[in-house]
Formats: sequence, C-alpha cells, structure tokens
Amino acid sequence: MEHPQADNELEGEHLVNFVANSLEKELSVDLGEDIEVSTETLYGVLASASAGGTSINHVCKTTDDSPHANTVRGHLLDQFEVDSVEAAVLNRHKAVEFTV
Repeated sequence: MEHPQADNELEGEHLVNFVANSLEKELSVDLGEDIEVSTETLYGVLASASAGGTSINHVCKTTDDSPHANTVRGHLLDQFEVDSVEAAVLNRHKAVEFTV
C-alpha cells in the first residue's frame, strides 16, 4: 500500500531541514547568551514559510513548539537586511530544484 502524502510530507521535511542547515552555515547569527531560541529554529521557521508559500506567522501558529512570529522576525531583522535573507532562501530553493 502506497502513502504518497506521507512521502511528500517527508520529502518536504527534508527540504526544509536542508535549507535551514544551509542558511545556518551561510548566514551566521549572533543571538547572544540570553536568547532562548536557536538559529536552527529561526531558519526552520523561515524555510518552512518559504517552502510552504506561507508566512512566518502561519508557521509559528500551526507548528508545535515554535516561537512567537515576532520573536522570529525580530531576531532575523536585527541580524540581516531582509533582501539578503530572501535572496539566500531563494538561491537554496533553486539549487534544490535543480538537483532534484
């Protein structure tokens, strides 16, 4: 018995993890010692929103254990110009689409 939806969800999770890990390597984040959210979490939310064609708000509201959307946006905006983050995400997605 085939489970195409489960396979698609698993592939989607792998894609999000790949993009999040790649962003973490290419765009380092200095969150400081008192910050309770990890860069992996920040990039995971960003990659999920991008891959799903949705917003950071939606991902944070619908995903268990996600930080508040304002926390994600705030940390990312403190560290980067929006254009540089968007360009890095788009480049990663294009690279994945090319290799798949």
